[in-house]
Amino acid sequence: MKLPSASQTIKESIPLFVLWTIKNKGVFPTKGMIYKMIKTKFENEPHLFNGNDWKSAFGTTRSKISQVCKNEEGRSIKELHSFEYEGVDYFYTDNNQIYELALKNNSEELIEKTNKNETRKHVNIQYQLCSIFTKIGCDIWVPKNDSSGDRNKTKYDDKTIIESHETNLLNLTSKDMFYWVDFVAYDNGNPIVQVEVEESTEVLKGLERMNNTKKVFSKIKSIVTSTKPNYLKKFEDYTSGTYESLGAKFIDTEKIEKLFKKSQKALPNDETFKELVFKEFGI
Repeated sequence: MKLPSASQTIKESIPLFVLWTIKNKGVFPTKGMIYKMIKTKFENEPHLFNGNDWKSAFGTTRSKISQVCKNEEGRSIKELHSFEYEGVDYFYTDNNQIYELALKNNSEELIEKTNKNETRKHVNIQYQLCSIFTKIGCDIWVPKNDSSGDRNKTKYDDKTIIESHETNLLNLTSKDMFYWVDFVAYDNGNPIVQVEVEESTEVLKGLERMNNTKKVFSKIKSIVTSTKPNYLKKFEDYTSGTYESLGAKFIDTEKIEKLFKKSQKALPNDETFKELVFKEFGI
């Protein structure tokens, strides 16, 4: 029987340990905890390291952790992520873990301190969408990108997105269809487009939310966008099967950014720019 390499054993062990620690201990594991876990595994099951010594295994562990912290190999270690808080690196595999622990500890701070890069990308795309659609006279809905707190306060730099665009947020409650959707634009009181910005969650969840909305507002256009290349394949798989009737469209974030830059130069209610936006979003 072919034994695994030390690299393979370490790569597979880290995310499993992270999940176990969060589920059973209720904390995010640190670098030190991961090192200790690998060392214990090495001492108890040396055959899993294929003849390597501890110095070699430690070096491989340190390399893997370093790559995760730099977001260089997060996806290849089963979507493992890291965040820094008060000088300590913590690890997790799913944003839902953050929300659950934050709710358990009644701490908004935990959410705000985690995965800043992913959150920043998500909010940046929301901001660009708002700039595009408010420029052509649309009303908008933008929830906060987490499952608790004041959903009117999606931050962009030192202001909320709403403040940045000097527009009123639609008065939605948790009973409204759009409450959980990342972005919605209304034209003359009618919802015309809903957008799911997928940076750290599964495409499936966003499609399910939009599908529920589509059942009520049959003419609304449904869009998915993401900076992650692997999300397009997931989108295509789901929308050619279970969610084919949704008629959703995938728009690359680069295209949204180009429209955003044009929105900065366009005059308010510019009909030419509006036609361009409607064309790109299939409205």
